[in-house]
Amino acid sequence: MLPFAVQSEGPYRLVGWSLGGVVAYEIAMQLQYVEFLALLDTFCPNHNTLRKHQWRSKHTLLNDCLLASCEEFYERRQNTNSKQAGLSDGAPSKQKYESINELKEKIDQLNFDALLKKCRELSLLPWYFVDRSDTEIQQYMRVC
Repeated sequence: MLPFAVQSEGPYRLVGWSLGGVVAYEIAMQLQYVEFLALLDTFCPNHNTLRKHQWRSKHTLLNDCLLASCEEFYERRQNTNSKQAGLSDGAPSKQKYESINELKEKIDQLNFDALLKKCRELSLLPWYFVDRSDTEIQQYMRVC
Protein backbone atom coordinates (compact mmCIF):
# COMPACT_ATOMS: atom_id res chain seq x y z
CA MET A 1 0.00 0.00 0.00
CA LEU A 2 1.38 3.40 -0.88
CA PRO A 3 1.83 5.73 2.11
CA PHE A 4 -0.35 8.53 0.74
CA ALA A 5 -3.35 6.19 0.60
CA VAL A 6 -3.32 6.38 4.41
CA GLN A 7 -1.53 9.69 4.88
CA SER A 8 -1.98 12.27 2.13
CA GLU A 9 0.84 14.62 3.25
CA GLY A 10 4.36 14.13 4.57
CA PRO A 11 6.45 13.60 6.50
CA TYR A 12 6.42 9.91 5.65
CA ARG A 13 8.05 7.05 7.54
CA LEU A 14 8.91 4.04 5.38
CA VAL A 15 10.26 0.60 6.19
CA GLY A 16 11.20 -2.10 3.70
CA TRP A 17 12.46 -5.63 4.19
CA SER A 18 14.54 -7.50 1.59
CA LEU A 19 13.33 -6.53 -1.91
CA GLY A 20 10.72 -4.34 -0.19
CA GLY A 21 13.62 -2.20 0.99
CA VAL A 22 14.54 -1.42 -2.60
CA VAL A 23 10.90 -0.54 -3.27
CA ALA A 24 10.74 1.63 -0.12
CA TYR A 25 13.92 3.42 -1.22
CA GLU A 26 12.45 4.13 -4.66
CA ILE A 27 9.23 5.44 -3.08
CA ALA A 28 11.32 7.65 -0.79
CA MET A 29 13.14 9.07 -3.80
CA GLN A 30 9.83 9.97 -5.46
CA LEU A 31 8.07 11.47 -2.43
CA GLN A 32 8.61 15.10 -1.50
CA TYR A 33 9.36 14.59 2.18
CA VAL A 34 10.48 11.45 4.00
CA GLU A 35 11.19 11.74 7.70
CA PHE A 36 12.45 8.19 8.20
CA LEU A 37 13.53 5.36 5.91
CA ALA A 38 14.51 1.93 7.31
CA LEU A 39 15.93 -0.79 5.08
CA LEU A 40 16.02 -4.23 6.71
CA ASP A 41 18.18 -6.97 5.20
CA THR A 42 18.17 -5.13 1.88
CA PHE A 43 20.80 -5.22 -0.85
CA CYS A 44 21.94 -1.96 -2.34
CA PRO A 45 21.55 -2.08 -6.11
CA ASN A 46 23.94 0.16 -7.98
CA HIS A 47 23.37 1.76 -11.35
CA ASN A 48 25.41 -0.85 -13.24
CA THR A 49 23.58 -3.76 -11.61
CA LEU A 50 20.19 -2.27 -12.39
CA ARG A 51 21.06 -1.56 -16.02
CA LYS A 52 22.58 -5.01 -16.50
CA HIS A 53 19.47 -6.88 -15.33
CA GLN A 54 16.78 -4.40 -16.30
CA TRP A 55 15.82 -5.93 -19.63
CA ARG A 56 17.00 -9.52 -19.22
CA SER A 57 14.66 -12.20 -20.46
CA LYS A 58 13.26 -15.00 -18.31
CA HIS A 59 15.58 -17.49 -20.02
CA THR A 60 18.64 -15.33 -19.40
CA LEU A 61 17.80 -15.15 -15.69
CA LEU A 62 17.42 -18.94 -15.63
CA ASN A 63 20.81 -19.17 -17.36
CA ASP A 64 22.33 -16.91 -14.71
CA CYS A 65 20.86 -19.13 -12.01
CA LEU A 66 22.15 -22.33 -13.61
CA LEU A 67 25.71 -21.05 -14.00
CA ALA A 68 25.67 -19.58 -10.49
CA SER A 69 24.65 -22.99 -9.11
CA CYS A 70 27.47 -24.70 -11.00
CA GLU A 71 30.00 -22.09 -9.94
CA GLU A 72 28.92 -22.20 -6.29
CA PHE A 73 29.17 -25.99 -6.26
CA TYR A 74 32.74 -25.98 -7.55
CA GLU A 75 33.70 -23.11 -5.29
CA ARG A 76 32.53 -25.08 -2.24
CA ARG A 77 34.24 -28.18 -3.56
CA GLN A 78 37.47 -26.25 -4.07
CA ASN A 79 37.32 -24.87 -0.51
CA THR A 80 36.73 -28.37 0.88
CA ASN A 81 39.56 -29.88 -1.20
CA SER A 82 42.02 -27.16 -0.24
CA LYS A 83 41.53 -28.05 3.43
CA GLN A 84 42.43 -31.70 2.82
CA ALA A 85 46.06 -32.74 2.53
CA GLY A 86 47.26 -33.49 -0.98
CA LEU A 87 44.21 -32.04 -2.74
CA SER A 88 45.11 -28.37 -2.75
CA ASP A 89 46.18 -27.96 -6.39
CA GLY A 90 42.57 -27.51 -7.61
CA ALA A 91 43.39 -28.31 -11.26
CA PRO A 92 40.03 -29.98 -12.06
CA SER A 93 38.09 -27.15 -10.44
CA LYS A 94 40.19 -24.56 -12.27
CA GLN A 95 39.26 -26.22 -15.55
CA LYS A 96 35.59 -26.18 -14.53
CA TYR A 97 35.82 -22.47 -13.67
CA GLU A 98 37.31 -21.73 -17.07
CA SER A 99 34.48 -23.62 -18.78
CA ILE A 100 31.89 -21.77 -16.70
CA ASN A 101 33.49 -18.42 -17.55
CA GLU A 102 33.46 -19.27 -21.26
CA LEU A 103 29.74 -20.06 -21.01
CA LYS A 104 29.14 -16.79 -19.15
CA GLU A 105 30.50 -14.93 -22.16
CA LYS A 106 27.94 -16.68 -24.39
CA ILE A 107 25.06 -16.54 -21.90
CA ASP A 108 22.97 -14.06 -23.89
CA GLN A 109 23.26 -16.16 -27.05
CA LEU A 110 22.08 -19.46 -25.53
CA ASN A 111 18.60 -20.40 -24.43
CA PHE A 112 18.25 -22.39 -21.22
CA ASP A 113 18.01 -25.78 -22.95
CA ALA A 114 21.18 -25.18 -24.97
CA LEU A 115 23.07 -23.99 -21.90
CA LEU A 116 21.93 -26.98 -19.86
CA LYS A 117 23.04 -29.31 -22.68
CA LYS A 118 26.49 -27.63 -22.71
CA CYS A 119 26.74 -27.96 -18.92
CA ARG A 120 25.94 -31.66 -19.21
CA GLU A 121 28.49 -32.16 -22.02
CA LEU A 122 31.21 -30.41 -20.02
CA SER A 123 30.25 -32.20 -16.77
CA LEU A 124 29.66 -28.89 -15.02
CA LEU A 125 26.44 -29.77 -13.25
CA PRO A 126 26.56 -30.35 -9.50
CA TRP A 127 26.06 -33.99 -8.52
CA TYR A 128 22.51 -33.34 -7.35
CA PHE A 129 21.47 -32.28 -10.88
CA VAL A 130 23.17 -35.04 -12.85
CA ASP A 131 20.30 -37.54 -12.70
CA ARG A 132 17.56 -34.92 -12.97
CA SER A 133 15.61 -34.24 -16.14
CA ASP A 134 15.93 -30.93 -17.94
CA THR A 135 12.40 -30.04 -16.83
CA GLU A 136 13.19 -30.73 -13.17
CA ILE A 137 16.32 -28.59 -13.30
CA GLN A 138 14.44 -25.76 -15.02
CA GLN A 139 11.72 -25.88 -12.35
CA TYR A 140 14.39 -25.75 -9.65
CA MET A 141 16.04 -22.75 -11.30
CA ARG A 142 12.75 -20.87 -11.37
CA VAL A 143 12.65 -20.83 -7.57
CA CYS A 144 16.34 -20.16 -6.94
